[in-house]
Amino acid sequence: MRMINFNSLIIKILIVIFLIISIFFLYNLFNLKLAKESLENMENSRVESIIENEISILKDSIYFDFEEPIKDSLNRIFLHLNNLKGIYLKNYITKKEYKLFRDSKNPFISKNSNLIYKKFKIYNDKEEIAEIEVAYENLYSKEFFIKYKNALFFTLIIFLTILLFLFIYLYRKIKAIYILANDLKNIDPNNPKILKTMDRYFEIVLIVNSINSFLLKLKDSSEISKRLYRKLIEKQNHLEDAQRLAHIGSWEYIPEKNRFFVSKEFFRLIGFKKDEKINWQIFLKKIPSDDRKIFEDKIKIALQNGSKFDFIHKIMNKYGKIKYLKTEAKVKKHKNNPTKILGISMDITEEMEAKKKVEFLAYHDTLTLLLNRTAFLERMDFFIKLSKRKNLKFAILYIDLDNFKYINDTFGHTVGDELLVIVSKILKNILRESDVIARVGGDEFIILLPFINNKDDIEKISKKIINSISKEYNIKNYVFNVTCSIGISTFPDDSLDAEELIKYADTVMYESKKNGKNRYNFFDVSIKKSMENYHEITKDLKEALKKDNEIRLYFQPKISLTYREIVSAEVLSRWMHPIKGLMYPNEYIHIAENSNLIIEYDNYIIEKSFAQIKEWENSEFSLLSLSVNISARQFKSKEFLSKIEELLKVYKIDPKKIEFEITETLAMDNIENSIEILEKIKKLGFKISIDDFGSGYSSLNYLKRLPYDTIKIDREFIKDLHIDNDDIIITKLIVQLAKTLNKKAVAEGVEIDEHIKILKSIGCDFVQGYYFAKPMDKEDFLDYVKNF
Repeated sequence: MRMINFNSLIIKILIVIFLIISIFFLYNLFNLKLAKESLENMENSRVESIIENEISILKDSIYFDFEEPIKDSLNRIFLHLNNLKGIYLKNYITKKEYKLFRDSKNPFISKNSNLIYKKFKIYNDKEEIAEIEVAYENLYSKEFFIKYKNALFFTLIIFLTILLFLFIYLYRKIKAIYILANDLKNIDPNNPKILKTMDRYFEIVLIVNSINSFLLKLKDSSEISKRLYRKLIEKQNHLEDAQRLAHIGSWEYIPEKNRFFVSKEFFRLIGFKKDEKINWQIFLKKIPSDDRKIFEDKIKIALQNGSKFDFIHKIMNKYGKIKYLKTEAKVKKHKNNPTKILGISMDITEEMEAKKKVEFLAYHDTLTLLLNRTAFLERMDFFIKLSKRKNLKFAILYIDLDNFKYINDTFGHTVGDELLVIVSKILKNILRESDVIARVGGDEFIILLPFINNKDDIEKISKKIINSISKEYNIKNYVFNVTCSIGISTFPDDSLDAEELIKYADTVMYESKKNGKNRYNFFDVSIKKSMENYHEITKDLKEALKKDNEIRLYFQPKISLTYREIVSAEVLSRWMHPIKGLMYPNEYIHIAENSNLIIEYDNYIIEKSFAQIKEWENSEFSLLSLSVNISARQFKSKEFLSKIEELLKVYKIDPKKIEFEITETLAMDNIENSIEILEKIKKLGFKISIDDFGSGYSSLNYLKRLPYDTIKIDREFIKDLHIDNDDIIITKLIVQLAKTLNKKAVAEGVEIDEHIKILKSIGCDFVQGYYFAKPMDKEDFLDYVKNF
């Protein structure tokens, strides 16, 4: 018996429901693909935007090989991009490479198909100086669409299950109706039994009941359709929620019919309510004219080529507020249907404003809002080119507030910062609009005065600046006076180079400070020669420290008054310059200190001293020890202790044969730290001498805590010992103090026989000075020791 007729209304209803479900899922899959492409593009754009922004900051650090700012920039990229797996920077200038990985796994060794790799070239004045390669994954879109697909698949299973159960249920009802209809059809009217046995009213009621039952089933089918519709609406709401969270609005435009459809979120993006009227023309009018022309051209090209396009543009809402949208659109052409433009627009206002802020901060000082050094140099380059072309002059004024550190330390950094803001406003108010002003340091400002014709004009402005700044200030109830010092260089008289002009102005500013502060000085030839000498000495000293024969040790013997014998020598140094000949420390040590070469110089002398002790180890001079002077910068260096430990391991000498001399003033500076360092030196076995004792401000309480072996009496107390009774008393007290503390006393600067007699009478242990010998080179010193 045939149970189902495919022309049955019930079967057609089931087919229609199946088609609705299929269309729903196909539509969602299409939107899923489109949204996925869009979100991935936005994530890619975000990565490119952040890295391009960082490159504008990074290129100068790469060009000048500033390692710490490079690492900071790479770390900032990592901080902003949590989907970044690895970043690799190669500096073509220095050949240095920088690599950072999120999970210590290098994604650049073997390319991962799940990651996206992009390279960014870094240029400086059209020269390619570096390259950045990044490896990342589209993290947010990946997570979002996995969850979205899972939800869609789960919904499909539910729909198919419902459809299956509906089919089974309806099939059974259809079968019952079919059997009932067939039974009615096959009733034999000639069979009275049957007719007799059946109540006609009852048969009608049965048919009505069957029809009613069928209607009930139709009603059930209607409920199922409503549930499916509610599911569809729910999915649409989910899509709208996703657009709202991502600040993305979707739209569709059909040019032939001038029809424009937009999502709810799109209304919010352009400041409209969902019940307000909006069409394509209204949308275009909301785009400012400078962006509208570009937008319309992109639409025109896309329609002609059937292509995609993306565009970042401004849009003005109905309240006049400007927003930034990133619009991506795609043209869809069909043979039998009108051409459509499908687009999404994302609100990137916050991102664009942040980008503008970053660009502003990249060229401005955050406290005073003045230009920073980078921006100032760019302006200088412009004025240098302009001045060369038109034969003009300009001046650079380097301004430094006098005693600003004292103000900061005494009244606090908040007061110091407010003072800097006030000074910046004073400078802006008294300067011309054409003048360029920047803050380049803590309390340092640079001013460029263009179109200056003579020195008198510069002097007038400099005096005006000094008079305007130099006054009494009342900040947060603190009253204090402030002055300033100015250094001036001019283009083209002093230099044609921007960095040199700033350096010259900076140098002469310090001359103003040395000359009494609250004044200005011009750069001149004598200062230039001094700077050239400074740089020449610095360069030559760097080379000398790489050689073995230019920096030479000199020795001044230390004699025991008790045994009248040489027990050790103080190590001094001389520089045998290949051109200038023998140079004494007073000619170059101050330059070493200012150029940060002093630590390297001290390390050189210390190692040479270790080597000398090692050389004498198995000779007739094996009992000699050496005293080595330690500079303040070396003593405070974190590497000092590790350096002498390393040398001790290399040369394997008896550490008692090396005595480190530090000045009394240095020992008392940060006393707790000095005690800690000296105890570590003593623990290694070295001896310690307090040099220039009596010239500082030692506290007896601290003096007894310091771990040292010898006190060296300052030569100022020794030189007039034979004629000044006060010097004898002071020297005697120092010797007695040393003996009380179980230390040795050494008198330096001994020059005449009377000195020897007095020092011996008061019990001094050791002496050194010209009375016995001047500092000598190694050969003369060893001859002196043999013949002493």
